[in-house]
Amino acid sequence: MITDISLGGCKFRTEAVEQIEGLLLKQEGDVTLQFQLLGQKGTKKFQGKIKKVEFDMNFALGIGFRDMDDDARQVISSYVKSTREYRL
Repeated sequence: MITDISLGGCKFRTEAVEQIEGLLLKQEGDVTLQFQLLGQKGTKKFQGKIKKVEFDMNFALGIGFRDMDDDARQVISSYVKSTREYRL
């Protein structure tokens, strides 16, 4: 589950730690996430680097995006703008 997103990256959380036990996780390691953006059909792939690794009640990764395409950039920018307006 993506719990936080911006043009710079996102925070990804999961309770399914057993699914990622085989991964070697380290800061600045390369990662590919694939998820659907609001209002878009299908999924998009996002390349990034691991910026933060957290273990608490579940597992979380802070991911810094690299080379985002223009469509994804527009959708995320619009989403972030609308959430800011909602909070004000």
